[in-house]
Formats: sequence, C-alpha cells, structure tokens
Amino acid sequence: MTQVWMCASCHSLNEATAKHCYKCRTPRASGEYVESTGRLGAPGTQAIPRRDPSILGGILFGLVAAIAATGLWYWFDINASSGYIFMSWVVGAAIALGVVVGGRGRTSFMLVMFSVLLTAIAIVVGEYLLVSYYLAVDSGLNATDGLLVAPIADVTTILPDMIAEAPLRPVLWLIALVTAFMIPWRRMVGD
Repeated sequence: MTQVWMCASCHSLNEATAKHCYKCRTPRASGEYVESTGRLGAPGTQAIPRRDPSILGGILFGLVAAIAATGLWYWFDINASSGYIFMSWVVGAAIALGVVVGGRGRTSFMLVMFSVLLTAIAIVVGEYLLVSYYLAVDSGLNATDGLLVAPIADVTTILPDMIAEAPLRPVLWLIALVTAFMIPWRRMVGD
C-alpha cells in the first residue's frame, strides 16, 4: 500500500514524502488531515516522510573518508612488499560510503557528484604522493623523514613509466570513479 497523507484544505491525497500539498501548497505540518476514528489505513495516520539527506554531513563524512582512505592507500603501497595498487578503488568505495552515511543513508545528486569529484581528487593526490615517494627513494633521500613532495615536472615525467610498469593502475582509477558514482546513485534512485 502506498503511503499518503490528506490535505485538510482541499482533500487532495499527497505522497508521504511531500512536505506541501501538491494542489494548494499547504504545508503538511499545519494542513494534514488526521482521521480521528482510528480506521486502519486512514490517510495521514501512517504516512511518515523520509528525512532529507544531510548535505553537510555527506560532505564532512566524505572528506574524512577521503583523507583516511588515501592515507591507508599510501601507507599500504609503500610498506607492503607486493604493492597495493588495488587500494585505489577502495578509496572510491570508502568515499562513496562516507557520503552515504553522512547523508543519513540518503543522497542527492549533489552528493553523488561530490563523491565522484572527491574520489578524483583523492586519486590524483594519492598518485602524486606515491610518485614523489618513489622519486625520493630513487634519488637516495631518506623517505622516512616525512611526506616528500616532488616538483610537478618530475612527477609528470615519471608517471607514464609507472603506468607502463603497472598498466592496471588507470583501470583501477576508473573502477574507483565508477564505484564512487554507483554507490550513492543506487541509494538515491534504487535498483
């Protein structure tokens, strides 16, 4: 049964998620007709609107997830003996889940696009830091002193060689971006 509420002013039936009557624009909070007889399924007695997604919460949780996931990806790629380039797609999944959780389990189109944008930024920053680290190790610098950041010209010169050594890297970036889009999108529109 579809949940509806009835407007007391014009007696129109409105969807449960509507905050105003579609016909007369009366706010639901003041104009909802509530059946006082207690009939089962009476209009307005069971229709509870879903909460709007929290844009600010989605942004904040997405930022926290981006920082944490990018940091873990950087740490795993540097400290693991086999290399964890596959962690880049986990960054997209973590950001998408952070946006959904921060948005109270719901999303909006803006949060979906924010998830994709934040994932793209996290991938660029993560790869930049990884290339900087490997350039520092190749040049003999002590890479344990902190985060080393190489000049942009050096990073853009060496990145094609790193992609040639691991051609799966761009595919994983694409998977991360698609994941960052699909998780919040499915929460917004359903299956």
